[in-house]
Amino acid sequence: MPDALALKGIYFGAEFAWTIAQAIQTIRHILACISRKRRAPMNSSGTRRILLVDDEDAILLAFSKVLSGPTVEIDSASTLEDAKRLLGERVYAAVIADLRMSGAAIMDGFVVISEAKKRNPATKIIVITAYGGNHTKDKVFSLGADMYLEKPVSPGNVKEILESMGVYRPDSPENRSAESTDEQRRSE
Repeated sequence: MPDALALKGIYFGAEFAWTIAQAIQTIRHILACISRKRRAPMNSSGTRRILLVDDEDAILLAFSKVLSGPTVEIDSASTLEDAKRLLGERVYAAVIADLRMSGAAIMDGFVVISEAKKRNPATKIIVITAYGGNHTKDKVFSLGADMYLEKPVSPGNVKEILESMGVYRPDSPENRSAESTDEQRRSE
């Protein structure tokens, strides 16, 4: 038969475990509240808008095709001027920008990041470049970018990153339709 001291130890151990479980639950609740506040902005129709900025039409087309869906609208800009105009006209949940457009030595993407954050600090920004380095990466993050990627980058990977940022939701209609299509292919 266990002695009283052993029973007390079991009781206090269980009480301690219960306290830890409550603390974890509280922390999860706080983190959920924070992530809701930082969720990517939606327009009045309940869709999220993404701006793609790149001087290569093939990249704009590939990313548009993969990223568009029932709850996501895509705008494209191939020049800095177009990007600034669109940023002034609309609110974007995310901006995906190439740093160096039109072969210029100037990295136009820095201006895109600054303009996007100035107009809406909640906008998620992904920077994609073929001309990277630690100095460039540091500057990108200091301007407010959320993610820095070096080319080549697949549109599918960018979509996963956008999902983790809250621009796409796993339970959104475009994800459900993609999952059902995958299930249909597997069953055939």
